[in-house]
Amino acid sequence: MYIMASIFIVALIEIFFRYVLGRPIVWSFTLLKVLTVWGVILSISVAFKSGEHVAVEGVVRLLPRKYQRIVLLIGYLFIALYMVTLVWQGFLLFMKPQGTILVLNISYRWVLASVPVTAAIHLVHLLVSPLIIQEVIERGEKVT
Repeated sequence: MYIMASIFIVALIEIFFRYVLGRPIVWSFTLLKVLTVWGVILSISVAFKSGEHVAVEGVVRLLPRKYQRIVLLIGYLFIALYMVTLVWQGFLLFMKPQGTILVLNISYRWVLASVPVTAAIHLVHLLVSPLIIQEVIERGEKVT
């Protein structure tokens, strides 16, 4: 939410400076790119938490509820393994010497940090999701 608001505010300020004052801000486009990377990657985890992620569930819905839970938990296990890999490899990449984003005078590491940070957040959501799936199945609702 704050990242999207920041993107909006920086873009408005840039539009004002560029088209009203005729003096564009040098660093605004670069900052917008960095904020967009963080916003997009964080939104993946938020979408997963709220059950709005992309999923192919046609076959899973045909299964009895008991097997739906098993298939979903296996799928979540694979996602968890992938997220652990992203945390590990993202951290290793973060620790390597990186260049500097000259216009903003910050290390490129802060862009790369989005990978392990959001993967760790996604892992937290995965730890909670089996409990949510169990509640949904017990209530007889659609499993997402």
